[in-house]
Amino acid sequence: MLGGDTVHRITQQVPRARGLEHSPARLPGGRPAAPRAVRIVGNPDERNAVYKLFAIWTHPDDVEAFERYYVETHAPLAAAIPGLQRLVLTRTSDFLGDGPAPFHRIAELWFEDPDAFEVAKESPELEAAASDVAEMEARFGVKLHSPAGISVDAELGPFTPAS
Repeated sequence: MLGGDTVHRITQQVPRARGLEHSPARLPGGRPAAPRAVRIVGNPDERNAVYKLFAIWTHPDDVEAFERYYVETHAPLAAAIPGLQRLVLTRTSDFLGDGPAPFHRIAELWFEDPDAFEVAKESPELEAAASDVAEMEARFGVKLHSPAGISVDAELGPFTPAS
């Protein structure tokens, strides 16, 4: 069984970042750090934008069988989709809040722009991956949610309230 403590990429396995802090960041000496704001760098028309399709999977009835099938069969189908720039596969194990993580897996499928995604939607490779989703939902008792949109990089910095 694949461990829940890893982020799986098609080309390699990379250890998952540890240490989600539930308390504010601290400066040397124990003083709380100033809150940070997120500032969008540029706009969706600039070069740092990417179109992402998220594949968000609910918890399967049989985790071990689902994981084996997902890694050995479904992920390679997704990786073959034309125009795909990056595929990030995350098995969730942690949740910021009470209770277990509400989803089992989240995949990010990165495309250059919405047009590249539209071309991919017409491909036999995406059709094969979509057909496989229907099989997985029936076989493993999962549900797939697939929101998509343009993502842009954000710059972290000191918090400055809007005036």
